Amino acid sequence: MASTTQPRSTVQLRSDVRITACAAIVEFDHILLVQRGRGPSAGRWMLPGGRLDAGETLVEAAAREALEETGLRVEIDALVGVYTCRGRCGRDRSRFCFSAKTAGGRPRFDGRNVRDLRWFHFEQLPLVHDSRLWKPPVLRAMLRDIERGQRLPLDLLRNFDRALRAAA
Repeated sequence: MASTTQPRSTVQLRSDVRITACAAIVEFDHILLVQRGRGPSAGRWMLPGGRLDAGETLVEAAAREALEETGLRVEIDALVGVYTCRGRCGRDRSRFCFSAKTAGGRPRFDGRNVRDLRWFHFEQLPLVHDSRLWKPPVLRAMLRDIERGQRLPLDLLRNFDRALRAAA
């Protein structure tokens, strides 16, 4: 639910690569997914996330996007991994996936950008048809790594965040 009064400037390191961040919010063997409400991914389930705003770190972007899309404040505790895919317009996208824990708020969505949100048990995810998922091979790789407990220290991003700020 970003403000619609001013367009936001987003971060790209090269014109053909877009950087995004997402939050994997896990509680008791369940993960929170959002269903997109519009755009090319409308109706598809994915982790809450999106583009970085200018001057924002990856962790800040993941936490902000989680709040905007789910109503939940989160604490980012680790990097799960970096996943690359090709967007519809032929540009590469690097999606930084973070492990997150809820720190407050109530689950909610706006009905426009996010049509629904749901806690999925990890055992349910293989039963969700690929046609209902955002970029199924990429999302399934993220979900597999999350479920296996892959966690990398946030310190790994220290120099990368400096480069992002310099590019903004």
